[in-house]
Amino acid sequence: MGLTPTGGIPNGTRCGDLDPGVFLYLMRTERVGANELEDLLNHHSGLFALSSGESDVRVLEARARSNDLHAALALDIFAVSVRKVIGGYVALLGGVDLLVFTGGIGEHSQRIRSAATSGLEFLSLTADKIQIVPTQEEKQDCPPLPHDDHASLNSPTSLLKTVGTGEEG
Repeated sequence: MGLTPTGGIPNGTRCGDLDPGVFLYLMRTERVGANELEDLLNHHSGLFALSSGESDVRVLEARARSNDLHAALALDIFAVSVRKVIGGYVALLGGVDLLVFTGGIGEHSQRIRSAATSGLEFLSLTADKIQIVPTQEEKQDCPPLPHDDHASLNSPTSLLKTVGTGEEG
């Protein structure tokens, strides 16, 4: 994630990393304004757009098992994005001792874990080096961010205050 949660790995409704030329194309050719573009990138992109209307990975997996090509494409793009991030961090760190999956998708989706690590065998990512850690959200060490993450992330100082003191910045 960069300045906003829009960048990085595509998620349910957010686009993830995107060629900046797409923005210029939409603004010039489709006459999309800033507010409409923001809504499109945050609420109508990602898995939702790739699959023709679904953002829940559990539903997408069921649809993919029924030969839904849009659902399969969305899951494949998601897994490739995760693989790229894993590869990038392994390169930065100079190797990997343990790869941990957690959270809803990481914890529950064998399909995504398998697809995300496919092709990384050269890193010696054997089964004993891949761990699944169940999410224990009720045992968080830091307070959750306010519900409106867009507002809290508009200012890095505000975000630091929020996380550091438990108070909204």
